[in-house]
Amino acid sequence: MVEKKKAVKKEDMFEDGDDSLVIDFDKVEGQSFESIPKGTYAVVIEECEFKMSQSSGKPMWNMVLTISEGEFTGRKLFTFLSFSEKALPGTKTQITRIAPELLRGPFDPKKIAAEGSLIGKIVRVKTKLETYEGEERTKVASFLTSASSDGFED
Repeated sequence: MVEKKKAVKKEDMFEDGDDSLVIDFDKVEGQSFESIPKGTYAVVIEECEFKMSQSSGKPMWNMVLTISEGEFTGRKLFTFLSFSEKALPGTKTQITRIAPELLRGPFDPKKIAAEGSLIGKIVRVKTKLETYEGEERTKVASFLTSASSDGFED
């Protein structure tokens, strides 16, 4: 469950002149998220952006998925599909599960993302938990085919 933070009040912020802003962070609660449990979830692709990876400089799709069923409805999952030479076999497998029709003929990931043809598509994902910077986070492990016999888990 997402912890609700209290709204920052104007009296917790001090303006000092025209261009200066000072915030009293002692009065601002931090934000934290409870991980979504490992499982299988129905999701809607909300965003699919073509960009270059900051770490490798290789092309990828940066995707935002929203859980569409069960206890975690509305929660977001963030994932990417890499188009680096090394990642192409795995990426092809994932695209086959998401939208196999995209693999018929020439494939232009930048154009597909710009057209928004994946936006609104309902798919299933399997998630896992990983530790990142000392915090447990939910990661998309893989996309699943609709023909899979796995049921959805909350």
